[in-house]
Amino acid sequence: LGDVYKRQVENQSEDSRNLLQFANVYSLPSLVILSPDGRIITQNGVADINDRSEGALEYWKKTIDG
Repeated sequence: LGDVYKRQVENQSEDSRNLLQFANVYSLPSLVILSPDGRIITQNGVADINDRSEGALEYWKKTIDG
């Protein structure tokens, strides 16, 4: 994925609970895309992938870049 930053959090950890609350996630699985500075790009990552297929990553990058 090149320069795309990936981060995982441990299930049921304090970090995961904080992230779920921050992103307003109420059901799993969910895919929330965040910018490098922590802004929510989309809370509908799965739908973006279904709609845009391989173009989803470029769409998110363009959203971040403006």
